Amino acid sequence: MNTYTEKETQEYLQLELKKYKKERGGITAGELKELNEWVKSGNSVYCNPWAIAWDNGCTMDYISCIRIVEDMRDERPEHRVHHINGGN
Repeated sequence: MNTYTEKETQEYLQLELKKYKKERGGITAGELKELNEWVKSGNSVYCNPWAIAWDNGCTMDYISCIRIVEDMRDERPEHRVHHINGGN
């Protein structure tokens, strides 16, 4: 049972976000927007919506996860652009 109020939880998540951004660096504007929305929805920066974990079983942080998901999407055949004989 969670004994923290919604306000207390959001305050903690915002502190966590601030620390994460400072330590992580290299976050794009688009990623930052998504991350802020994720945290405002009541989620930690250290979790992700797909519950994807690292090889060691620890949950992957949000930014690492969305980067991997985007890479996987880019590798799908329907997202590849093929140029035949140098054409566009």
